[in-house]
Amino acid sequence: MKNSVSRKIEVEIGISVFIGVTLLICSGCARPTGELFATSATPIVWPKPPETARIRYLGQISTEKDLQRAVSWPESLGQLIFGQKEIGVLVNPYAVALDDKNRLLIADTSGSVIHLMDLKTRRYRQIS
Repeated sequence: MKNSVSRKIEVEIGISVFIGVTLLICSGCARPTGELFATSATPIVWPKPPETARIRYLGQISTEKDLQRAVSWPESLGQLIFGQKEIGVLVNPYAVALDDKNRLLIADTSGSVIHLMDLKTRRYRQIS
């Protein structure tokens, strides 16, 4: 009788631990996927009125974390087991371009790389 009660408690503890770990893993999955930059009431533009604005400040990106990409549960599990991958950081950005697929390309002279940030899918990679 005592063994069956003890065994039942062990099973309940095991299930509780499993549910807790699953919730921890899944909690890293919920990241915002809406607008990347919040719109402000008074936009910052250049040149100032009365001239026609040609450049508008939307926000800043300095690391791949700024893309706020949603992480799938297999990726969360991989990060839990193998650790987080190295984050792409802009060291000395020199030139910026935006292509027709809404990808931001940033030439980094110190890192001798091009940072490619897909603003639509929120994916990041380096081209060296």
